[in-house]
Amino acid sequence: MSRLRLDASFFRQSGWMLGTASIAGVLYGLVQIVAQRTNPNEQQFALFAALMDWLGQIAIPSLGLQTAFAQQAALAQTDSQRRELASTARGVLTGLGLIWLMIAALSFLFQREILVAYKVSSPAALWITVATALAMLIQPVFYGILQGRENFLWLGWANLANSAGRLLTVAIIVLLLNGQAVGVMLGVLAGTLTATVMLMVQAFPSFRGLGAQIRWKDWLKRVIPVTLGLGAPTVMFTQDIIAVQRYFTDGKDSYSAARVVGRALVFITIPLAAVMFTRLVQSGAKSEKTTVARQAFAASAGAGVLAAIVCTIFPELPLRVLSPPSFWTASWLVPWFAWGMLPLALSYVLVNNLLAQERYAVVPPLVLLAIGYWFALSARHDSFLHVVQLFCTFSSLLFLTCLGFTWQANRRSNKVLN
Repeated sequence: MSRLRLDASFFRQSGWMLGTASIAGVLYGLVQIVAQRTNPNEQQFALFAALMDWLGQIAIPSLGLQTAFAQQAALAQTDSQRRELASTARGVLTGLGLIWLMIAALSFLFQREILVAYKVSSPAALWITVATALAMLIQPVFYGILQGRENFLWLGWANLANSAGRLLTVAIIVLLLNGQAVGVMLGVLAGTLTATVMLMVQAFPSFRGLGAQIRWKDWLKRVIPVTLGLGAPTVMFTQDIIAVQRYFTDGKDSYSAARVVGRALVFITIPLAAVMFTRLVQSGAKSEKTTVARQAFAASAGAGVLAAIVCTIFPELPLRVLSPPSFWTASWLVPWFAWGMLPLALSYVLVNNLLAQERYAVVPPLVLLAIGYWFALSARHDSFLHVVQLFCTFSSLLFLTCLGFTWQANRRSNKVLN
């Protein structure tokens, strides 16, 4: 009976997260529509996409923090555990501030090289991105605490505020003021700051009170594997457009427009994985059995396969909805991205399942795959077809690796995605 209540609660909370994520996804799609109205002759939309994914890679050091704080907050039931959570959060935020100062200093020292190598037309775009990086670095701390406390209500609202803030600012700057990639990134900064402040206010009670001695060695043993484990699929998710921005001159906007369609599959999966992770941690602490990982995998697989089939049958349809007519010629890329993003989306579920159970043996192979993908893109980028084929290949290898380790872990514990 308790398991039935747990599963019903999982679907209620994941339904809220998925609902807010869907609305946020619509708003995000509108941001993409507006962003594609920047000057096509200057490839501004591709620049925007590259800067966004550069932000994603900058945030990799904090990926493990969200998971670690979600786990610590979920298990913080006693007074001493709550004091340790507060001390850890304050210490980590200080460290993240120092990391951001280092990023800002490196960006200042190598500004010219960065602008030339990645064809960034305005230094302002670079520095708005650097400013946004600070909010993105610290946001996972607050997000993780609320996730561990199962405060999915405000996580959903923050997600909506982020997307709405982006859309409003981008629409004003691009449509009314004829802004370019700089204006779009300013909208990203506004939305990110809004969401960060909302999360910070809700998580603030966990920062108050007396501190406690932090067992940094034990804490880092959890954070580092999780950071590397989640960083690998993040590299897969982001590296292709960064390579396209660097090595290609023409057609980058069309490539970026087709890529947006496939990326929606991953964004659907993330809220399911967030709810699933917290449930797995709590169930593990209480020695309870739960089927939430299996349910999250099945839901992600079902939605992903259906979306990929639609994109294969009607590849031009999403571009007609989202993009100007000049980008419709890239419709041949839509099925590639749809089916390539599907194994990546499922990998997110499997990786979260393994990391929640502290099955860290999967981490080294994932890191090697991410490094191999980076080198492969650097060496082979003769055409967009080569780039997307590499993405699909490594995305599939990532999924098979995660599936193999999941099977092995479940065989040992006699569970199936549990």
